[in-house]
Amino acid sequence: MTDAIAFTCLDRGDDSPAKRSVIDWRELPCLLVSVRRGLHWKLLLDHGVSHTFGPGEVMIIPPRTRHRIEILSRTKVTGTRWAHIRYTVAGGIELFPLMTLPLSAGAHIGKKIGDIVSELAQLSPDAIADRAREQELGFRILGILLSLVRRDPKQTRSLREAMRLAPAFRYIEEHLAENISPSDAADTVGLSPSRFTVLFKAAAGKPLMDHIREARIARVKMMLLSGGTLSSAARAAGYTTSFSLSRAFKTAVGISPASYIRANQDLR
Repeated sequence: MTDAIAFTCLDRGDDSPAKRSVIDWRELPCLLVSVRRGLHWKLLLDHGVSHTFGPGEVMIIPPRTRHRIEILSRTKVTGTRWAHIRYTVAGGIELFPLMTLPLSAGAHIGKKIGDIVSELAQLSPDAIADRAREQELGFRILGILLSLVRRDPKQTRSLREAMRLAPAFRYIEEHLAENISPSDAADTVGLSPSRFTVLFKAAAGKPLMDHIREARIARVKMMLLSGGTLSSAARAAGYTTSFSLSRAFKTAVGISPASYIRANQDLR
């Protein structure tokens, strides 16, 4: 890769008791890794796929994957280590799901990831040394995840094509609060708007304006899940008012921002 990978940890937790038997349908704008102690549980995805986990195994849920969790059995001592994380390259291209990860890995991988998440959970976001340590731990998780990636020539080609347009992806990410025209994005890579539009769709798998809309909603989701207000999220994502954001959010996600926050609180 020719550009830096960025790591962001939205939230993390260590050994929080598993109190609920069902965690209803939810979706995150980032990657979720979770290791559960003393539990057998079942993961269901909205396209019909399901998987059963044993104690200590790691669950890996890609960004924007609607899922549901059912606890099948538990021992007296239970707990969960979990992290909501995001990896991007070139200033805005999400690394996952450009690469396909398995939904699960064995307890030996679960222990490695669980130990790292436990360290993450002890860090203070206000300490410079801890912020540096957070980045180090995040890239240790990335190394483990990349060792699990299934090789897919088509996905490798898509990532390579996306990297060719890296300046455009970075420009979009940095200007989500503003109006972005195809010509502005095309100028960053020295292409005509028509040629850029064709290449962008091939690289991103969707038209430019669809990508921008999804990137704005993803930013809103991350801000709301991190405790941001609706008005601050609206400003950061280029919506003129909280009302216009709420309307766009409900159209894209199917529920209001408030309902989304309630549905995704304490997600493990």
